[in-house]
Order: sequence, then structure tokens, then C-alpha cells
Amino acid sequence: MTGECVKCGTDKRQIETHHIQPSAVGGADTDENLAALCRRCHKFAPGPELSSVVTDYPALFAEFARTRARPE
Repeated sequence: MTGECVKCGTDKRQIETHHIQPSAVGGADTDENLAALCRRCHKFAPGPELSSVVTDYPALFAEFARTRARPE
């Protein structure tokens, strides 16, 4: 995947596809459910391990992506 990371804005690192609603909990492979993240940001993105406490993945991801800060 090419483009810009929706979290930090970089286009310098390899871009990966992130499922906003994880496929492990029923998320689809649709444009609306996919986001471009660099490898570094992808490591910090909310995922299926939160399924016991998260009911609204789109809202959680929106909050995650909104900061646009580079993770340390």
C-alpha cells in the first residue's frame, strides 16, 4: 500500500493496511473499514485484543488518528 499514514502523516515508511473494526471481531475488508498506517503507528493502533472492553472501534480509531503525533 502506498500513500500517507493517517496517524503521523509520514510517507517515508512502509504503509500498512489497518482494519478499523478488526476482522477478528467482524470487520469487513471495505474502504470504509481500512486505514493506511505506517509500520510504527500500526504497532500502536487499537486492535482485537481490546474486544472485551471496546464496543465502538470506529470512535476509538478516530481518537487514535486525530492526534497525528508521532509515537515514540
